[in-house]
Formats: sequence, C-alpha cells, structure tokens
Amino acid sequence: MISKNEFLKQKAVEILKDRVENRIISLGEIAPNVKVKTFSNETISLFDLLKNNHLILSFMRGSWWPYCRGELEVLKGLGGYFNQVNGKVAVVTREEIEESTFVGKGAKLFDIKPEDVIMISDPKNELGKLLNLTYRAMDEIKSIYKELGLDEEVEGYFDTSELNVPATFILTQNEGRIIYKYGKRDVSNRAPGGDLLDT
Repeated sequence: MISKNEFLKQKAVEILKDRVENRIISLGEIAPNVKVKTFSNETISLFDLLKNNHLILSFMRGSWWPYCRGELEVLKGLGGYFNQVNGKVAVVTREEIEESTFVGKGAKLFDIKPEDVIMISDPKNELGKLLNLTYRAMDEIKSIYKELGLDEEVEGYFDTSELNVPATFILTQNEGRIIYKYGKRDVSNRAPGGDLLDT
C-alpha cells in the first residue's frame, strides 16, 4: 500500500495531464488566421492553406526528437493521398529553418516534398499559444503540489522550458473550423494515421 504523499504525487501528475490537455482549443472552434513562415521562406496566412482544402495541422517539437521524426514519416506518407481528396498537410515546428534537419543536409533523410507536407517554422510559438497548446511543466506541477498540500520537492523530471502539446488538428476548407483534435501531454502519444484517414 502506498503512502498518502505518494498517492498525492501520482494524483498531481494526473491533474497536470488533464489540465494541459483540456485547455487546448475545442472541437468546433475556428482556428486563428495568423501569418506563418514556411520552410520555403514564404510568409503566408494559415487560411491561405485552407483555400479549397481541408488541412491537417500537426505540431512537433523539432527534427531532433525521435517521435516527431516518426510522425513526420506517417504524415509524409499520407500527404499524397490527401492531395487527391482536396487536402493538405502542414507541420509546425519551433525550430528555425536553418537549424532544422528537416531541411538542408538532413532533408535527404525525409525527402519532404512541399506538395506532400508544408513545413512551418514558428520559433516564437505564436500559433501554439493561440491554440492553447503551451505549458510549463515544472511551474504547473509545483502549483498543483501546493493545491494538494504537498510540502515536498517535486518528484520526477518536469521540463522548466515552455512546451507545446504535440497536437494534431483537421481544419475545414475555407472556414478553418476544427473537426478533429488529438492532443496528449505524453510526447510519444501521437494522432493515429487511421483517425486522420477516417475523419
């Protein structure tokens, strides 16, 4: 049997997960129409990508993260299919274009074609913040400890930097309404490809 404090520490992690995931922009809402910069060095509005196209919009931490690399391979494979059914795939990363191995010398690893996946650089995290994906794990878990009356050091690793939930959305053509959302704090838990095909 675990102690009360151990139980509360586990509870704190569950509360953090629920809070972070539940505040993400809701299904049925309209995505913000903001200016974004593509890896082709074009500045466009998000809604430019929605002209006569549904849009899969996926957020990734960076090309150095194994789960992001795996998800990009899945999205790259789906890109050709979505093009045939009036759809586009866009991936948002907070990496600067010149530092990402999704392009340049590292591009050969992925062989990303712009017609399959549109890569977007958002180093200031403007779009992530507007979609309520952003959190600071250490700050939030400390606050939850206090709420639960836990007067102890935080147990486990919680990042001190500003993070985004690695979420994926599907937006309707022209309007930008969110008809699919998958966002889990667990960075290894990504939107299943089958879900994206069925939506």
